[in-house]
This record gives sequence, structure tokens and C-alpha cells, in this order.
Amino acid sequence: MTRHHIAFGFLVLFWVSIFGCSQEEGATSQNSDSDGDSDSDGDSDSDGDSDSDGDTDSDGDTDSDGDTDSDGDSDSDGDSDSDGDTDSDGDSDADGDSDSDGDSDSDGDCNAIGFHLDGTRILDANCNEFVMRGANVAHAWYPSNTQSSFVDIAGVGGNIVRVVMATGGQWSRTDGSQIANIIKWAKENELVAMLEVHDCTGSGEKAEAKDPSTCLAYWIESDIMDAIQGEEAFVMINIANEAFGNSTSPEDWAGFYKGAVSRLREFGLKHLLVVDAPNWGQDWEWTMRDGDGTQAIFNADPNRNTIFSIHMYQVFEQASTVTDYITKFVGRGLPLIVGEFAADHGNSGDVAEEAILSICEEKRVGYVGWSWSGNGSGLESLDITVNFDVNNLTPWGNTLINDANGISNTGDVCSIF
Repeated sequence: MTRHHIAFGFLVLFWVSIFGCSQEEGATSQNSDSDGDSDSDGDSDSDGDSDSDGDTDSDGDTDSDGDTDSDGDSDSDGDSDSDGDTDSDGDSDADGDSDSDGDSDSDGDCNAIGFHLDGTRILDANCNEFVMRGANVAHAWYPSNTQSSFVDIAGVGGNIVRVVMATGGQWSRTDGSQIANIIKWAKENELVAMLEVHDCTGSGEKAEAKDPSTCLAYWIESDIMDAIQGEEAFVMINIANEAFGNSTSPEDWAGFYKGAVSRLREFGLKHLLVVDAPNWGQDWEWTMRDGDGTQAIFNADPNRNTIFSIHMYQVFEQASTVTDYITKFVGRGLPLIVGEFAADHGNSGDVAEEAILSICEEKRVGYVGWSWSGNGSGLESLDITVNFDVNNLTPWGNTLINDANGISNTGDVCSIF
């Protein structure tokens, strides 16, 4: 409190004592604010297969080795009110969520249990904005490198890891005890963990891909639930990696995810949910960007706590395509991240990676580069490090980390740590 506040207080007391007036106080808050390869038409190629070493092979697929509050509802005006829900103007009120100026308030009074949304922005459990800057880590194929990779990603300024896991459908199942360790290692390094399962990648087109329903079922298996419940402040759930190839209709994509988000909420999961685009994540038909299904998926979540993820590879060779996609999507008022991207997709084509970094910083859109290390023959250029060595960055890794809009220059540790 300043001297001016004290003087003003005495003036008010003097006024009341002399004139017997009363004043109604108005409370004002001072808030502060991959794999599926695409061919020349931008589609994933017809085999979409992964080779036996488990890394991303030349066709672009990866092979075998390698908040809402307690009631979770939205109130009638749509804004986060004292119960933690979001009302129509998308702002949170004096309970610690962002207020009308769109920024997090300064009193720290926040009732959120985990990550939640304010319009297109992601807020953490302290109701502060969280903009993802990080890397994908292939735990399912290289589990012995996971912990050290987390240390190194945090060391270069990352604030999130997107962790490749498996249901047991194609690769060894990532069980609850492994997930508990993944979360523990992430916390130790002040990293948020976005968990995803890879077994359904390219379903409908790739013979080995499991039905997306199996990826959905994984999250509600007892050991998985035990590991992730109570971790809403530190964990996001990416339901299924690139679960639909090029042969799935927009209606099937939207229909599956409408049911998926509803199902996970029925089982009591309150985490921020992440939905990958169709077309092997690249959305080259613009189904997720322009279609009605995206809003329908968001509305199917009773918590209104679902974000959407685009994977940018050779479909996004031109900077104009990148800028147009992100600008149009965010313009819909829906939350978007770039969940995978690199500087190229091997022989399939180049990627406008610097444009991705730039527009994501401009629009406050999160990004997660693919991948820390271990991509297969023909796709080594997608590695961020050479053989998991943070002191030996690839050209792509140097750009992702050291560009003016890269991880080391724009990444902020989540305020929950």
C-alpha cells in the first residue's frame, strides 16, 4: 500500500464522519494478463507403414523400435465465474482466471484444477497463460532415453514434452507405472507432459493401424487412470496420434472425436484434451480448419476444454500456407497448436519451418517439434539432436532451438512450477 492509498483512506473516513455518507465498493481486478508421409498431392502415401527399426522411415511413418472447475460446466453467459466455468465472453473472472482485459489477474486467487481455456488461449492451474514450446520424445521406441531427453529439453528452454506411448496394439504397451515415471521425470525438469498413443496412426489406410476406439479405450484402463488422475495441472491427453489417414470422411473424424471427448469426461477425466487433425495430421483437405465438425467436437466436451493439433510437414512447404492456416483457424475462436513439424519430411518435401516459428510466436500458438532423436533411414533430418546428444544439434534442431522465435528465445516455464 502506498502513501497515496493511506491518505485517500483518511479522506474517506473524514467524509463519512462529517456527512454520514456511505459508499458502495466496486471490486476491480487488476489482472495481468509424422509421421504419415504425404505424396505430391499432400496426402499420406498409400502404404503409410513403419519399418522394423521403429523409427520414422522413408515413407514418413514411425516404426517399431525405436479447466475447468469441479462441476465442469459452462454457465449461461459462458465466462469463467467463481465456480471456474467459462462464459460467453471467454474470460475468467476474479477467481483468478483472466478477466475482461484478457490477462491473468495479480491476486493469484485461482480455483482451476489444471489446464483450461480462455478463448484461444491455454491457461494453467494458476490461471496464467501457457504457450507450448517443446519437442516430441519417442518413449515407445526408446524408453531408455526418455529421462535424459527430458533433462536436455528443459536445458534448452523447453516447457513441454509430447511423449509417444503405445497401447500394446503395435508396440509394447506403456503401462501405468511407466506413465507415473514419465510424469515424475517431467515434473523434475519443470516440463508439462502431453501424453499420446501412436498405435492408431493412419487408421483406415495403414494396415497395421489399430482402430481409434482402441486408443480411446486405453485412457480409461484402470492402471492408466490411476497414473493420470490428479495430474490435471501437469498433464494433457492427446487422445490418438494422427488416428485418421486420407480415406476417412470428415463426418467419421468428427463423429469419433465427439464421442471420444464425451466418453473421457463420463469417466471423470478433467484434463485438457488434444485432438489431432485428419489426413495423417496434416489436414490438407482443410476439414479441421474450415469444417463444422471442429466446433461440434469442441461443443461435445461438457468442460469446453479441448484443443486442436495440426501436424505441419510437406503440405506446409510455403510460408503463405502456414500463415493462412493458423490465422484462419485462430480466427474461428478455437484453440490450436502445432503438435508436430520439422524442417522437411525427408524426400517427401520441404517445410516452411521458420514461418511456423514466426506465426506461432505472433499468434501465441504453441508448437512442439518432431522429434528429439531416433528417426529412421531417410528421415534423419527430422532429428533435433544427433543420437540424443544435446551438444550435437542437427540443422533442424539448431533452428528449432536457436532461431529468434525458437524454443530458447520464446519458451517460458509453466507457472505451476
